[in-house]
Amino acid sequence: MTHHDITIRASAAPLARADQLAWKLASRAAGKPAVNRDVTSHLINRLIAAGARAVQSVNTSSAIAARGAALAHLKKLSGAQMFGVPSRITASPEWAAWANGMALYEPEDPVSALIAPLLAVAQAFDKTGKDLIRGLAAAAETLSSLTHSLPLAPTAHLAPAGAAGIGALLGLKPETIFRAIQQAACVSPTTQGAAAEPAFAAAHAGKLAIEAVDRALRGGQAPSLVYEGASAALLGGVPPDLSLPAPHQALLELPPASREDQIARFLKLTGGIITTRESNRFLETVQNLPRLTAGELAGLNVALPAGALEESKPGIF
Repeated sequence: MTHHDITIRASAAPLARADQLAWKLASRAAGKPAVNRDVTSHLINRLIAAGARAVQSVNTSSAIAARGAALAHLKKLSGAQMFGVPSRITASPEWAAWANGMALYEPEDPVSALIAPLLAVAQAFDKTGKDLIRGLAAAAETLSSLTHSLPLAPTAHLAPAGAAGIGALLGLKPETIFRAIQQAACVSPTTQGAAAEPAFAAAHAGKLAIEAVDRALRGGQAPSLVYEGASAALLGGVPPDLSLPAPHQALLELPPASREDQIARFLKLTGGIITTRESNRFLETVQNLPRLTAGELAGLNVALPAGALEESKPGIF
């Protein structure tokens, strides 16, 4: 466990990049620490639970509306899957993340909100299962560091954590992740409205994380001193000290759940909604996550039978 002292300073006051919280978070995400077997198993269990939630909520009004918007942004090449939709139909990753984020949201499990954007980017860039595991672990530990120390709305840290995780997933340099984290933090939902509508805010944060990384990759700059600058005081103030746990410590401290229990729960919640063949295929794919090669992450989607998806009403897109 290491600590980072945060001191609010005037925007014009210089602060070495190495002393900024956003840089430390970016450096950790870019460090590629080895992910052990326990962390991998924990993330697989999270994905099984996420699949069950997606199947259950795929026809809720919020998920229908988000999926309708995503289907207006289809992309054949470098696209990502949407839960419930056949895997051959893909959308731009930020819109797929928006649709899946609404289906995957779990109030008691903020880490679940990080699955949608990272999985979408991993699918769009043909990344491997190991890449996805590394990204999810980095995003989860960044989220844990921020939520336990900075008194903002529960969804306020999802976008910067997602940006850090996407950076780790793609193997980006610290400089790029640094700018993406700052951009994501600047546009994150931090108001009471976000607390009142956490599912929308969480899904939107995932979309914003992808867009922040896209901006950084294109050379876009971001406001500096996003955590130490004078504007940070407007976000509710910050404590003088923030804990940065050892790599992956945050995940290992979460309540354990046995693989057998997760599989049994998945089968119970999805029974009668998806076919037995589709259920077995998804469970086999997700449990094989560390060995999935480029292009095989499309198998983490769960498709409903033809005609089972409700359509969205016409919107702007």
